[in-house]
Amino acid sequence: MVPRPYDLLRPSASLTAEADFFLGVIRRHAGYAMSKGRFIPGCAEIPLFADGWDVGADAPVEWVREQKQWGWADDAYFNLPDRWVLANGASQQVLYRLLDGLSRVTGDPVPQAAAVASARFVLEEMQAPNGLLYWGGHQALDLRSGSRVWAQPEHELKAHFPAYDFLWSVNADATRRFLEACWGAHVMDWSTLEMNRHGSYDTPVPAQWDHGFVDPPVFEPSKGLSFISTGSDLIHSAVHLGALSGDPRPTAWAERMDGRYEKTRNVRTGLRGYQFTCYEEGDRAMMQLGPEFGEAAKEGTVLGRHQLRMVYGMAPIMVFQLNRRHPGKVNRLVGHALADLTAAARHVFDGETGLLSAMLTDGTRLNATDVKRLGYYKPAVFKPLPAEGRHLHAAVLGWSVGHDPKLWAYVRALARVAGLGEIGKESSAPRCLAENGTQNGWNADTLMAVIELGVETGDVSFLKQAAHIGRSLIAARFDGTVFRSVPGGSRARFDDPLPLALLHLVTALRGQPRPDDVPPAFAQFHGFHAGAGRVYDTTFLYGLPKDED
Repeated sequence: MVPRPYDLLRPSASLTAEADFFLGVIRRHAGYAMSKGRFIPGCAEIPLFADGWDVGADAPVEWVREQKQWGWADDAYFNLPDRWVLANGASQQVLYRLLDGLSRVTGDPVPQAAAVASARFVLEEMQAPNGLLYWGGHQALDLRSGSRVWAQPEHELKAHFPAYDFLWSVNADATRRFLEACWGAHVMDWSTLEMNRHGSYDTPVPAQWDHGFVDPPVFEPSKGLSFISTGSDLIHSAVHLGALSGDPRPTAWAERMDGRYEKTRNVRTGLRGYQFTCYEEGDRAMMQLGPEFGEAAKEGTVLGRHQLRMVYGMAPIMVFQLNRRHPGKVNRLVGHALADLTAAARHVFDGETGLLSAMLTDGTRLNATDVKRLGYYKPAVFKPLPAEGRHLHAAVLGWSVGHDPKLWAYVRALARVAGLGEIGKESSAPRCLAENGTQNGWNADTLMAVIELGVETGDVSFLKQAAHIGRSLIAARFDGTVFRSVPGGSRARFDDPLPLALLHLVTALRGQPRPDDVPPAFAQFHGFHAGAGRVYDTTFLYGLPKDED
């Protein structure tokens, strides 16, 4: 899928003039992040950004430690101050893309320089001796003291998708060391690709690109959990390493990792699983759901709300974006992602209700009442999931690969339930796009999907609709200086994807080169917070939806 440049579109002069409005909003948001989020009074004099800002309190967002943690872990296991300013380099990768892209669009070097300085600090001051970075799901930096903190002692990336091209441009050697260490630390057995979402900072972890591979059966017990949220980050990192270094071996291992998930695909339905191993102490789905569903119920075959978001939204977006950046390098991955979307359209998504159903990969539907006993799965995870912007974005990118009429029908149904109107029975058919509607579910992915439809069809009416969506999202979340993380919220999360999606809209309206992609990332920090127990920063601090919501 070679991307069509935005300069192929010819929007009207009045629509082009709107780009100035959107660009002004983006510049104010970026300026707020640069002025508030760095070199904060009372904090360390370092160029790293705070993750977010409490607008009402005019102060950086803090994490307050829960004094009572897990009973078996001592204070050294957590290493969290009582109160600290959260600064997590892995949760600033969309911000880096925005600042870099803003400089490229405007010619103003200041935003890019701020991103470079922050990224250089992460790569040069927050890199462990074995090459891993102190960032991600459990590691961060207290901006007040300038010291490393952690909620667990391991490295974790789950759907973070860092800006590796940008990081490589800042410090290629440090980025290479991290990419190698990421695979070395998370892959426990290269012959089987047994892996874990947690990687050790304490031991040397050389990547073993020349190791043999036997491709064993799936759903076997493992010491680690092979969540596709981590597997996708490993695939993403290996493809980038192969492309940036010119070494084909990492990309070959990315294909092998993807092949492990491919081996979970049900031959009848075409649905594939979220993981290819099970918990070493026993399959938790089998223990909880087995009495009702038998051998079909495995951790790797259960598709709850989180899995529906990841397998049919975030993971395929990542693959299609890799293919756009490195055409021809990931053809096998693209084929598997297209098969996922085709299977979702046939078995998971209901175009009449707009819902995706929780199910087993054999097609057996699940609902909240199927949870008969306590265990790993809560009843809420099996509630039907309303289709989201990420599903539409994934479907549009998938259709763009080969213009498959079946995928167009899927896009058409998703667009209709998203409140976008009638996009046409075929891609060249007449349309009746909604121009004045509003949807609570519209987000950066919705905006990107409509922009991509305009680019791929050459129909400028999609850009007119994208501009309407952009204005609606600004009205809901922009307070005149910064985007709040949720409408009416008091906090701003600087890694917000919406300003970057709006920058894509600006360049599409102006016919300028594309910025870096809006990744399907949902970067989170996970730990114990006072009064709340074990929570994610995205949901507890910023009010973003939980997986079961």
